Parts: sequence; C-alpha cells; structure tokens
Amino acid sequence: MLIREDVNLVVSRKILTLVTIKILPELSDVQSKLLAQTSLAQIRSRPDVFVHQAADICQYLAKIYEKENNWKDAAELLITIDLRKFSHEYAFENYINIARLYLEDGQASNAETYIKKATKFLITVDNELLQIRYKKMFTQILEYQNKFVEAALQYYELSVMISLPQEICLSFYKNSFECAVLSSIGPTRFRMFSLLYRDERSTDLAEFLILRKLCFSHILTPKDISEIYGMLQPNKQNAKNSVSIFHLAILEHNIFGVSKVYKNIFIDSLGYILGVDARTAESAVANMISEDRIHGSIDQIDNLIHFRTTSNAPAITMFARENLIKLFYCEIDHMLYYHMLTDSRTFKP
Repeated sequence: MLIREDVNLVVSRKILTLVTIKILPELSDVQSKLLAQTSLAQIRSRPDVFVHQAADICQYLAKIYEKENNWKDAAELLITIDLRKFSHEYAFENYINIARLYLEDGQASNAETYIKKATKFLITVDNELLQIRYKKMFTQILEYQNKFVEAALQYYELSVMISLPQEICLSFYKNSFECAVLSSIGPTRFRMFSLLYRDERSTDLAEFLILRKLCFSHILTPKDISEIYGMLQPNKQNAKNSVSIFHLAILEHNIFGVSKVYKNIFIDSLGYILGVDARTAESAVANMISEDRIHGSIDQIDNLIHFRTTSNAPAITMFARENLIKLFYCEIDHMLYYHMLTDSRTFKP
C-alpha cells in the first residue's frame, strides 16, 4: 500500500525508513527477515523512487543472512543496490563488504572482482578506517589465492601503520610471518624474512629463534617444523591444501639450506636429511632448478645432485659444516653423525 503512486512519497519514504530503523531491530530475526523480504519485494516495483529505502533494507537483510552464514545471498543482495545514487564512500564500503562475503563463501574470484571495483575509489575516499579495511581484504584475497609472499608484504605494511593500536599491528606482523613461512623459496621470500627479522618487534616474539633460522636459511629439524606448524593460526592450518603447502614450503627451505652446506649430495641421502623418499626429494629439487630458484644440476646416472653457488660465495669449511650439523642434527646418534662428516664434499649415510 505504501508504495502505491497515489500515496505521498514523503510519507512513504518516512514510514519505510522508520520500519528499517525502529521496527525491524525490535523483531526476532525470523520475523524481521520475513518483513524485510516482503518490503523489499514491494519496493522493487518502483526502484527509482525508493532507492535509499531499498538500500537500507538490503543492508539490514544482508546482516541477517550473514548471521545465518548465508554469505552468498548476503553478497548478491548488496550487489542489487544502485550505487549511482550514493557517495563514493558508501560505494567503496559496499564493494569491500561484498568482497568479504564472497571470500567467506570460498569464492575468491568473485571476491577479487569486487575488491577491484573498490580500488577505483581509493583516491577519492578520505576515510582511513575504510582504506585499512580495503587493504586487509585485498591481502586476505591474496592469501586465499596462495599468493603468500605478496600477502606477507601487504600484512607487513599494515603492521607499521601508526594509526592502528599496537596489538593490531602485532597481529598483522604475525600474519606477515605466517604468510612468509608458506611462501615458495625465492629472493622475495628471503627479503621478506630479512625485513621481519630486522624489525625491532621480532625479539618480542616467541617465534624469534624460528624466524632467525628461516632468515639465515638454516636447516629446520622435525622439532622446528612442528613448532612452526603450531604457530600457524587455525584458519591457515585448516585451509584447503594448507598442510601440503606448508610441507612443500618447508621442504624447499631445507633443500636450499642443504645447498648452502653441500656442493653435491646423493639423492637418497638428501631424501634422508629431508625426511622424504628419494623420488620426492629429486622432484622438488628439479622443480626448484627449472624455476631458477636454486642453482644446480641432477646427475641421474650417479644419483647425485650438484649445487652451484655464486663465484663470490665463501667456501664452507669442514669446521663450519660440522657446527651446522651439530646444531640441527644433535639428536642423530654419534656413529651416524661421524659417517655424515667423513666426506667433505659428498654426504652418504
């Protein structure tokens, strides 16, 4: 009745606004959901007349869907809002919310689409809180897409924003560390760990010793690996393929660490150090070599992997090698330990 053309528009709009602000919040979710859906269906018969009222009801109804974990319907409802009638700030926030809802629903591609729509308002919207929400959302999408080193950098940039409380900055710093852990071996990863390690906040972290090992490419022991996995937030532990991504990242890290200790090594010996079978070790090394993330070659006739270092890299002495192995393999029995050091160029258990 309110939306009929013979009813005064001023009256209709005021009553619909009153419904959204006063009546809907007083009802149960079931009742308010039904009333909001009914009102919205009627309003949409005159979309150009009740633009703001329809938007208010959409926002309210989307929150109910969100409570029900009905992320997709909430996102699609917000998409129906005619943003041409609203400010840039309103449109900016709406796109961020749509992206967040799609990401909650596991639709990273749709989330990316709408965060990109939000991007065009970055310059025109002077609201730092919304800009931080945008950056956080953008970073979470990168993380969901397994672009971990990029996400690590974005989280770090958030962690140094002076306008944020210290505890929130520290949370972003830890997120940066976790994403760096999950990233693939490469120059950007090493620079990221160096940045995290040199940050004055690093010494206050329980993860400091682990961070130091990661920064300096030290070989990680099973105990280290278990500690690192335990440091990951539950969402990173439970995400799709998170376990395989984590173990691949650690495997590649240790391969790089081995390349700093040995000039060459038998494939089965490398597998022994890494705690995997020879085929897995060879495949991982081959992939890293092909992607130019490590320098070396594989001799399949002699079952050897040859690592190449840059010409200005210092030679690793027997003493330095012994110290490294003592540090990372102290739990290996003395007989095996002695056997590991009998050849200064090639390790074979």
